[in-house]
Amino acid sequence: MSGSLSKALQRYNAKDYAGALRHLPPGRQSPPVLDEILLIAQCHAKLEQYADAAAFYLKAADLGGPKQAMLRALAANMLQQADDSFASLTAARNAARSDEFDANANETY
Repeated sequence: MSGSLSKALQRYNAKDYAGALRHLPPGRQSPPVLDEILLIAQCHAKLEQYADAAAFYLKAADLGGPKQAMLRALAANMLQQADDSFASLTAARNAARSDEFDANANETY
C-alpha cells in the first residue's frame, strides 16, 4: 500500500473525507490504482459530491474486473442523487447489460 493511500485511509477512518482526498489527488498516478479510485469515489459520496463520486465509480468500472456492473450501478445511484437523470439512466443501462448484473448488488455497499 502506498504511503499516500495509507494516509488517506487514516483520514477516511477519522471521517475527514476532504482530508483523505487531499492525499489522493485525482489523476496523479499512472496507471490508476483501483483502491485509490474507489477511495476517491467513496470520499466524494460521503461529502455528497455525487457527480464526482459517479465519475470515479465509472472510472473504476472502466478498469475492468468482475465488479464492473456493481460499480456502474453505484455510479447510476450517485448520478440520480446528483439529479442527472439522463446520465443515471445511461449508467444503469450499461450496468444491466453486463452478464454479472445483480439488481440488488448496490444495496450490499
